[in-house]
Amino acid sequence: MKFKILDFSNIRAYPPADYDGIIVFRPAAQTLSAIVRLTTRAISFLDVEPLVGRLWIVDEHQVRIRE
Repeated sequence: MKFKILDFSNIRAYPPADYDGIIVFRPAAQTLSAIVRLTTRAISFLDVEPLVGRLWIVDEHQVRIRE
């Protein structure tokens, strides 16, 4: 099966409750510094929001959380 970058953000195909957590990064640019920024943002949310059974979509401006 071939996956596209945003496949895992489709909660009908990949219900978050079936997984230990899914994080989708949506950088404005495909650069190492952008990925590091988004990863740092996601890690900071681990202290305050559970990941298990949820989908996190992390971009330059926000973290959206879906169950």
